[in-house]
Amino acid sequence: MEHTLIIPEDLVNKLNDAQKDKAIVNKWASIAIMNPTDMIDRIIAELNSSNEKLQIKGYRVEDKTIIKGRIENPGNPSQYTGYLEDNEGFIKGLFFYIPPNLNSGNDILTRQVMPVLLGIYSSVGDNLRTIRFNCKPIYIVNICETARSTQNAVKITFIGADILGFNYIDVFGRSYKDIVIPVNSSEAINNIYEYDRLINGSNIFTIDAANSKIILNDSTLSGSTNLTADIYRFCMKAIPAAYLAAQEQFHVDATKLLPLSNDIINMLFKYFEKI
Repeated sequence: MEHTLIIPEDLVNKLNDAQKDKAIVNKWASIAIMNPTDMIDRIIAELNSSNEKLQIKGYRVEDKTIIKGRIENPGNPSQYTGYLEDNEGFIKGLFFYIPPNLNSGNDILTRQVMPVLLGIYSSVGDNLRTIRFNCKPIYIVNICETARSTQNAVKITFIGADILGFNYIDVFGRSYKDIVIPVNSSEAINNIYEYDRLINGSNIFTIDAANSKIILNDSTLSGSTNLTADIYRFCMKAIPAAYLAAQEQFHVDATKLLPLSNDIINMLFKYFEKI
């Protein structure tokens, strides 16, 4: 079935602004992109290449407030979010983009993706019986030309997105799995132990193999001066860990999070209780 890509007006605006930057224009030219329209066409081509069933034939621009309503996100509207719509008007997937000239440290996915997914999950989570955090396919396209995407801390979040089953695409073709030490010739993270080695503990979780569980730690959240932002960062590592724990038939112990009680933490605690 054919699909249409719905993109936010903000993406068009950011591409038009990017065209005024000579360094960005030169980077675009290195992959045969000459203008904003070329970039949108490339995004569609990369999405279709990643999944031949998408058959995206065109795009439509919408205001982010309209998109927020269509994807049933009760949180704030996001300038980085769109969706895939089939010929009958049904939403068949969520689209996120990482913008040009991003200037947000290592928070590439935590700022662009996680707030929306947590917002949607707050509406539907109680009705989901599986541990899947998303109820629709997720497509993330990176059009950021800066070197931030090649930093190891950022690559770890891309690998976390892989574990979650998100479809991550880099229009510049930059690798991110090179930070994984291959096991049996595979660059995939196959279990909770490999993931623990990759993120180097990060104070996110502790493996208690004797009791078949992982214990989520609160050290990155306790005393935070920006708890919401730190929760988004925490989620990009803790939720992939939960997926991998479930593969091992491990329980996820999130009781250390309870003293931090706020709406997002309470929702996450209920989610982790499913595992």
